[in-house]
Amino acid sequence: MANADVYYELHVQPLFRSSDRLQMLFRFDLWKYEDVASNRDQILARLQLPAEDIGVMPKVNFGGPWPQEWLDLLNRWYATGAKRLERGSATYTAKRKPGGLIELAAKGQVPTPNYAVWFDQRPERATAFEFILYQKPGGKFQTSFATKIVFADPGPALTSIEVYDHDNAPLLVAIT
Repeated sequence: MANADVYYELHVQPLFRSSDRLQMLFRFDLWKYEDVASNRDQILARLQLPAEDIGVMPKVNFGGPWPQEWLDLLNRWYATGAKRLERGSATYTAKRKPGGLIELAAKGQVPTPNYAVWFDQRPERATAFEFILYQKPGGKFQTSFATKIVFADPGPALTSIEVYDHDNAPLLVAIT
């Protein structure tokens, strides 16, 4: 991983647990790229305090302190430009499948050859059925892509799924 690109959504945001986020919301949101990117000095200062310091994040009784590898990864992310994943754009479908499943699918174009495209759940989601379409260089898609995610159907009350793509506005995809 030493030469691989470090992305906020893949490598940095998962370091911050929901309890870390909750405890820091009075200052900034650790699950928002903009907050983590713009509060570098404050975040690093709190993470690098001695374990017994009252201001350390996270505290020992909340799973802290961070191991050095995590600090190194966060520092590398900042040092290499605080990259984030690109959002894809597509045409979406959602279908109920046999066996109590739902398939959310996307078809679209990649910006340049050799892109990876996939769905992931939105970290700050209000429900389990909010997804983001991510894309990044280094994949198999040359010009167009088709990707999907399949998950358990919670029942007929779920009639649509929210997808957040390139403009970060929720798109409601009706389930057929």
